[in-house]
Amino acid sequence: MKRIYIIFVLIILSPRAFSCSCGMISDLQTEQKESYDEHNLIFIGYAISDINEGGYYTMKIIEVLKGDYRDSTIVGQYLNSCSQVPRKRDGTWLVYTNISKKNKTIDIGDCGISRSFNFPFLLSDNPKVSVPPPVKDIDYETSPADWYLEMAIKEAEYKQRALVVLREEINQIRRLVKE
Repeated sequence: MKRIYIIFVLIILSPRAFSCSCGMISDLQTEQKESYDEHNLIFIGYAISDINEGGYYTMKIIEVLKGDYRDSTIVGQYLNSCSQVPRKRDGTWLVYTNISKKNKTIDIGDCGISRSFNFPFLLSDNPKVSVPPPVKDIDYETSPADWYLEMAIKEAEYKQRALVVLREEINQIRRLVKE
């Protein structure tokens, strides 16, 4: 009976131990400033290899915005459930990270503001960068095609706003580095 109880407790507690809990970004400018200050490498790049069995992937660097990194590629490592992993199909990314002194790899935090240009949304209550809310005007059950179309239109509108914020953020980083 004691073994069953221990197994039961481990099963109940294990998802909490391995899950990542990100807080809502309420002040984007503060988050951007803190992310700039906390990371020694900020770059624009894209994945040239998807994650392998060892948890590694490679990114091509298009532009280093902050940091002293001279190679054209960098290796990333999936460390835990709080790591983001860019994939080739994700396109171009803005990445805030720190280079590991131990093995010269990077880990992209899932709770940060690193993001793909293809999906430039953040976990935020700021409507300029938040994920579009679901369509409520159209009932999915009675008209699924219309529902999907409205959702696509809403996503395109939100994506355009988020990309403008992303462009402003990149330009702000460039200005900060020049100072």
